Amino acid sequence: MHLMAGASVIMALSVLIANSRSGLLGFFMSTVLATGLVMRRQRSRRGRVASVLLALALLLGIVTWAGVGGLASRVATVGRADSSAGGRLQAWRGALAITADFPLLGSGLDTFGVAMLQYQTGDRSIHFEEAHNDYLQILAEGGAALGAAVVAAIATVAWLVHARFREAPREGTTYWARTGAVIGMLSIAVQSLMEFSLQMPGNAALFCLLVAIALHRSPNLRVRPSAGQSNYGFDR
Repeated sequence: MHLMAGASVIMALSVLIANSRSGLLGFFMSTVLATGLVMRRQRSRRGRVASVLLALALLLGIVTWAGVGGLASRVATVGRADSSAGGRLQAWRGALAITADFPLLGSGLDTFGVAMLQYQTGDRSIHFEEAHNDYLQILAEGGAALGAAVVAAIATVAWLVHARFREAPREGTTYWARTGAVIGMLSIAVQSLMEFSLQMPGNAALFCLLVAIALHRSPNLRVRPSAGQSNYGFDR
């Protein structure tokens, strides 16, 4: 457990030092989810308050170490039209325009950059080869057909992960590893609203690893039938 906590602090620090606004959004998402989960497992009000204070203390320490000034200035540029955040609006408008013209099958996989030669508006000093939003790019390149397939895949994974949580006890290393993997998946899903990280092989491989951990069924799980129903036993 201490090793997992140390690794989490190091990864959080690396995200903040990178000064990525989408990374900050994902980090905020994971912090809220993890803190909420720990709070729910506390039986007393004092324990819940202590959980929040500990999370805030860790967050403050990590932010201070990463540099408050740099993070603040990075966040302050979100509303500027000449910032990368403002530029993303052009890519999103282009993706929506492509989707409107090719609603069923899209423009074709890996054609967003080519399509933007026609659909990009505004400043053309920078050419957008990616939509900076994985969901919009899926719709632009694959249309409703690919979008429906992706939604079905997400729903299937969510159902299977829920089944894994139901069949196993809410304690131990396996539970916390699975919980951390799910929080990581949700954080990446949020970051994908502003980035195209999953199109990079390394990030895609890491995401697949998180999915595998979340779907993994412990080899120590065994079924012990009793009174007409199945109960689950575990080897510690």
